[in-house]
Amino acid sequence: MAQHMKDRIVALAGPRKAADMAKLVEKMGGTALLRPAQGTVFLDDEVLRSSIEAWLKAPAPWAIFTTGIGLEAIYDMAEQMGLMDTLNETMQHTFIAARGYKTANALKKRGLAPVVRDDDGSTAGLIRSLEPHD
Repeated sequence: MAQHMKDRIVALAGPRKAADMAKLVEKMGGTALLRPAQGTVFLDDEVLRSSIEAWLKAPAPWAIFTTGIGLEAIYDMAEQMGLMDTLNETMQHTFIAARGYKTANALKKRGLAPVVRDDDGSTAGLIRSLEPHD
């Protein structure tokens, strides 16, 4: 393979297929650095517990979910706390906005449907879709 990247250092910021992309960079003579710019960070259990309790005591009219894994974490913790029924009841009376198909699928699994959904899978798309509800 041609050495088009000889003496070049390439930072790969996306976690998906990073190893495959690194091999391509190296085959072309470059050096690949894996530097994920995004990842999953979980809240401390106590912070999540207190946040769920506060939300259920004083529910907001809207809930905005941007990841399916985040929604699942909330439901898993609510179940551990014995608050699943209360969470389900609260969610039934909450306007829900969702970004991404994984989030929409996680809601569907719980028998919920978003009132607002992104138009392209992005946060910017979700914001656009929320504008009429200002």
